[in-house]
Amino acid sequence: MVCHLSRDHREHTVVPIEEAAEEYKDQIRSCLKTLKKEKEEILSFKLRGENKSHELLKQLETEKQKIVSEFQQLRQFLEEQERLLLAQLEELNKEIEKRRAEYVAKLSEEIASFSSLITEMEQKCQLPASEFLQVRRC
Repeated sequence: MVCHLSRDHREHTVVPIEEAAEEYKDQIRSCLKTLKKEKEEILSFKLRGENKSHELLKQLETEKQKIVSEFQQLRQFLEEQERLLLAQLEELNKEIEKRRAEYVAKLSEEIASFSSLITEMEQKCQLPASEFLQVRRC
């Protein structure tokens, strides 16, 4: 009312309070509309981010299970290879032991034969010359 009646304020625009309030309400509604739209966009972005994160975590878990499975298979393969190679080494060890035993037995037999021959020759060398010469002719 002061602006409407006073000379100093006559140049000011005067509007009824309801009109001014409605104008400000329209501006606020426009701002609210923009804010709600931005809020929806942020919520949508958040949801997409959560979905992407969830998907990545699922992929990570799948990859983890794949790695665990592959390493389990590798462990089984290596254990089987270890058993196979150890069995082969054991067979080789038995074969070596068998051949060594056969070789030692054969050498022992030859040593016994040589010992017997040496003993026989030593005994012949102990004979008197006449007997020794007769034994040599036989």
